[in-house]
Amino acid sequence: MQPKDMLQRRGWLALPLALALGICPPAALVGAAPGIHTVQQGETLSGIAEAYGVPLVALAETNGIANPDLIITGTTLQLGGEGGRTTADTATTRVGHRVGAGENLEGIAAAYDTNVAALLAANPELTDPDVLFVGQVLIVPTTTTAVASDSTAALLATIALDYGLDPTLIQAIAWQESGWQQGVTSAAGATGIMQILPETGEWVASDIVGAPLNIADSANDNVTAGVALFSWLIEQSGDEDLALAYYVQGQGSIASAGIFPETWQYIANIRAIQTYIIRYGAPPN
Repeated sequence: MQPKDMLQRRGWLALPLALALGICPPAALVGAAPGIHTVQQGETLSGIAEAYGVPLVALAETNGIANPDLIITGTTLQLGGEGGRTTADTATTRVGHRVGAGENLEGIAAAYDTNVAALLAANPELTDPDVLFVGQVLIVPTTTTAVASDSTAALLATIALDYGLDPTLIQAIAWQESGWQQGVTSAAGATGIMQILPETGEWVASDIVGAPLNIADSANDNVTAGVALFSWLIEQSGDEDLALAYYVQGQGSIASAGIFPETWQYIANIRAIQTYIIRYGAPPN
């Protein structure tokens, strides 16, 4: 028995990792919570600090940013207060959605619990809301609960070592997938920290782990499912990067269509996050 093709599980989080080279004005944000700024493509931490009148050092310290020259598009920054994102914080962030055949703005908005007006505001290039193109990427404002705790890092590392895998790679995958959040579900139904589809979780539980797994409610079980699956994919592929491609795109899809450009970007994102974790001991915040 083979695992379900996991291309369908995508849809919650696809963070384009970038060294910011310019400034996008905060006014471009739609629906941001007070005291919160969502990093846009091309922004720098110093530019954000200047725009809000916040000292750069204080902004970096508040958000636990070890390297002020590296921020990730789509993540949220706290503009004031104490401490970084080490406890549960609710904030408005932005995710990417690739338009599929037959989709329209109303359906996409409903899938992400937002509205058409918010989608139009976040995507000013949409001059005709009734015209979408397959493959077009839309920015979707959505509310998530971020958890980036020491306990989650330890959980990921412990289970990674149980399967003989590099803890920093598993931590990077989990950060790319969900931002280390158990209580999130993608538009496709993938759930939890490692973003596992229910049917994939059932297959992993029966055919790999050999024990029931509650991927929806248990972070431990969810991580176990994701790590066990990734370990199995490495055995099948013999290569970590190809296993990453299988994890996000699915073996069937790759066999029939090859590795998509966005899949290569996914791999690059994870490797960049892994490098950051190795260097600073935590994912970029």
